Amino acid sequence: MTDTTLEQGATAAIRVVKRATAKIPADWILEKGPEQNHYNYCDGTIDTGPRGSAQWLYGFAFDLTHEVPNGQLLSVMEPTGKEWSLLLKEPNVQGGTAMDYRFTDGRTQLYITLNGESSTRPRVGVSAYGQCIRNGETGPGTFPTPNPADITG
Repeated sequence: MTDTTLEQGATAAIRVVKRATAKIPADWILEKGPEQNHYNYCDGTIDTGPRGSAQWLYGFAFDLTHEVPNGQLLSVMEPTGKEWSLLLKEPNVQGGTAMDYRFTDGRTQLYITLNGESSTRPRVGVSAYGQCIRNGETGPGTFPTPNPADITG
């Protein structure tokens, strides 16, 4: 657990996803899917009290206008900085050339699924979630859902 509030964790998750997608050229994006922007209780235990804990999830997927090599996509989406490390690199269950990557900076996890080389539906999925944060007085329902458009760099 941490001294970070759930609202700060939400802002961090949104910021990480925005940074990961900021360098993707707008003309590569055909259509963006619906956003996920919500909390989850940790460990499958719904505890809304001060001793309960939650984490924030933010993410979305988008279709590409054309095939793009996964390596090229990863090079513009991969988080940089000594605090970031790669935790997972493996083929995605959907098969083909689709790959899953997971990174962490110790506070936030970033998931990237790349299927840019698909000839039928080149697609990218990106999401981030924060670590479990004790509810205290700032748990779920104590602040408005952050608007990604209001969160900068």
